[in-house]
Amino acid sequence: MRKTCQSTGFRQTKLLTRDDAMTKSYPINLTFPILLLLLSGLLPLQAAQMRPGERLEYTFSYQGIFSAFAMMDIAHAVFDIQPESHTVQGREAYLTRLDLTTEPYGKAELIYPIRYHYRSWLEPDRQIPLLVSETLQTDKISQELLWFDRQSRQGYRFVGTDESPDVIALPLDAILETVGVKEGAEPRLIRAHRQVLPDEAVWDYLSMLYRLRFADLREGATFEMPLFNGKRIKRYRVKVSREQLKLAGWDRPAFKLSLREVRKKAPNRESVTAVWMSDDEQRLPLRFYVQRRFGTVQGLLETGRPHAAQQAGLPAATENSLDLVF
Repeated sequence: MRKTCQSTGFRQTKLLTRDDAMTKSYPINLTFPILLLLLSGLLPLQAAQMRPGERLEYTFSYQGIFSAFAMMDIAHAVFDIQPESHTVQGREAYLTRLDLTTEPYGKAELIYPIRYHYRSWLEPDRQIPLLVSETLQTDKISQELLWFDRQSRQGYRFVGTDESPDVIALPLDAILETVGVKEGAEPRLIRAHRQVLPDEAVWDYLSMLYRLRFADLREGATFEMPLFNGKRIKRYRVKVSREQLKLAGWDRPAFKLSLREVRKKAPNRESVTAVWMSDDEQRLPLRFYVQRRFGTVQGLLETGRPHAAQQAGLPAATENSLDLVF
């Protein structure tokens, strides 16, 4: 049976059979580089509980070839946990959110404007994800939805497509209603991938961050975590060390988590990913750091940072050097 997709904010999409929808690849890369920070045996036991209503704000900066190697603030981000719980597939879940925008930073808007929204409904005890939605707006809008069907141990990836006006697709509302979540009218999506989940403990990017936050971390520990990114199961090795984070006004004992993907081919030696968690009951992510060939991205927690250390915008010398480039 074939249906015609109505225009709902996405570009119109094309005729596909259900088999096409399962086999065709939709290379939508929605993961902004900072989410690489949240990746990554036995995972440590729970050490602390999630805090509904929590809101943490960050400034992300970039240094590399796209900024003439000057340090440049590029984005403002908010991580929060909604205060009220939901019922998803008959399970209690909290909605965790990441909203990121380059709007406050004119230079970043000139290079690559981004509006990024990531939602993960997860169980509060082990931070197991049940549903994920992801939206990226640059010069166009892209959307994905991941459904972790825990009853059948299947993971599903749904994507919006912009290729032609006729598509066999499900309204997003119908998918959300299946798992017990209502978010209002949304575009129609097609199912692009199905994956057998090896066990209950498989995370997405955001739920993995919260699992690491509230795990019982120990200096010298090493453990692995599986992640479903909508296309395949990836495994990440996490190494735990402890150090005093002294940076941008922060002076606080912290766990440093070094993250590396476990894969058969040789690891990328130029890639460095780390996150610093405060060594206290709050377990705050104080700093994110990613190093890639194109440069480094760093995120610093602004919430609670000593006001004397906070500076709006860029140092004058940095602004002047960027003016020469742009």
